[in-house]
Amino acid sequence: MVYDDLVATLRNLQSMYLEWRRVVASGRAHRQRQSLDIEARASHIRWFESWVVPGLLQTPAYAKAILTACRAVIPGGRDDIDEAVAIRMTRQRVLRSGKRRFAFIIAEAALRQTIGSSEIMVEQLRALIEHAQNPRVDLGIVPLNVDACIGSHGFAMFDRESVMVENISAELTITRPSELAVYEDVFGKVHAVALRGAAAAELMSNAADQHSRL
Repeated sequence: MVYDDLVATLRNLQSMYLEWRRVVASGRAHRQRQSLDIEARASHIRWFESWVVPGLLQTPAYAKAILTACRAVIPGGRDDIDEAVAIRMTRQRVLRSGKRRFAFIIAEAALRQTIGSSEIMVEQLRALIEHAQNPRVDLGIVPLNVDACIGSHGFAMFDRESVMVENISAELTITRPSELAVYEDVFGKVHAVALRGAAAAELMSNAADQHSRL
């Protein structure tokens, strides 16, 4: 295992940690095109988010609000947010193609906080309910009233090959087998406590009702 970790580290040393200022130097659309390729190669994508809706499930308005906020934090690069949003929407084709499987676990806090506006949130939550009807998609919501199994940032797993972590300043790609095993274990824990099916749909509907009253 130590040898496998070392090989993975040496292969990916330069690409493991990429500061956002470098990533977006060529524009946000360029980064979205990279995701098109990454997601197209994977057959099983597992994604956990504690504060936002995963990119593959975002509506155009929600995606634009997120990318605009990110640009305010990390300025620079081309002003191509509309193009980046369009490509992010194109990425969603993988949800309906091939034999890919998806598991998305979202913390309830991501449904309750406002991104952009209440109107944007209502549209986004209704879209999530529709995504949950996709037989390829396992969509779960971790309710606020469960015991926290672990404090965690969001991350996405692509098969058992890599994990992508996005923090405020950088993007980290993890490939060491021992670390992949940790993320797989954590995903299993949040998956186990997440609501799915009718219970998840009811929670999302309640969150949409909350935003519609704001």
